[in-house]
Amino acid sequence: MTFNNLSEVWAYYDVKDRKHFDTHDLCAAIAPLKEGPEQVPANHELLAFNFVASTRHQPNEWDTFYTYQFAGKNKKNEDIFIPDIKDITPEIIAYWEQRAATVINPLLKTRYTGLVLDFKKRITGNNPDYKTIKLAHVEALIEVVAGDYCKHSLITLDYALRALQLANGFRKEDLKQRVVQAFYETHKRIDAKDSSAGLWGRIVKALIKYRKAFAAYEEDIIQEDNLKIVDFTEKVNLFRVFYDDGEDVFKQKVKRRVLFDAFSSDLSKPLRNFDSELEYIPTQYICEYFKDRGADGIMFKSSVREAGKNLVLFYPELAECIDVHPYEVNEITISRKAIL
Repeated sequence: MTFNNLSEVWAYYDVKDRKHFDTHDLCAAIAPLKEGPEQVPANHELLAFNFVASTRHQPNEWDTFYTYQFAGKNKKNEDIFIPDIKDITPEIIAYWEQRAATVINPLLKTRYTGLVLDFKKRITGNNPDYKTIKLAHVEALIEVVAGDYCKHSLITLDYALRALQLANGFRKEDLKQRVVQAFYETHKRIDAKDSSAGLWGRIVKALIKYRKAFAAYEEDIIQEDNLKIVDFTEKVNLFRVFYDDGEDVFKQKVKRRVLFDAFSSDLSKPLRNFDSELEYIPTQYICEYFKDRGADGIMFKSSVREAGKNLVLFYPELAECIDVHPYEVNEITISRKAIL
């Protein structure tokens, strides 16, 4: 779709019911206008939508929610960021503030209010009106999450977590509960279509951190889904399989058992000083394969205890350490066998 000016862009995107577009769509629409008569506002808009939301909620050099797409070093070994916080001017902040006050679409409202919240103090030295801009940002996030505005499910759930983090700073219990309700109902809607661990883990992570706020939903969240573990230690009664399921199924089960035993043995091998890292690439690939297909973790045999099993979770937020039992090793038995 081609737009001749910014008015046409916003006539299309800045409407209440426009959903499932993202920053790439907006940049593609605005970029052709940056060399024309609307060069200045077009560039202000492009900068606004070139910053990316730190949807993994990991800290960055600016300690902001909206951050750069790329970081590196130049020939002088100086840090470079694309886009760079240095590109933002007080005039741009004023432009974003004006846009935050006038846009209708919740996705756009989320972007402009969030940018002002993140950058106004850093660029102008003046604090934003936190009571107004922060609350407007949370309200926009709630509407985006509850109204299913985002193009991607992961972004929706990450926005829900962002809203909860900010709402927790207000003395407004009703606001926090509205965020939690939107989070939970959106999680249920998404989970009905895609129960991947990476999606389910978002609300579990929020539950662990904000347990009191999720009191009304905790039991349902915990019980609604069991961990999906690929168990390489699984044993199959091959005698029963042969007589109950026939020869073809028996052959498949034998191959599966041999393969799983081999995987389990490789995964449990201890790292030795003289081992090459290349030897661990196959097992890493296996783990990534099952992770990409929705597994929460894997289980394989222990290299220390014959009957022991190791459980590895791909998503640490799916578990919480509630107790630790220390032991002292007082005896080790080593056996040997000829290898030639």
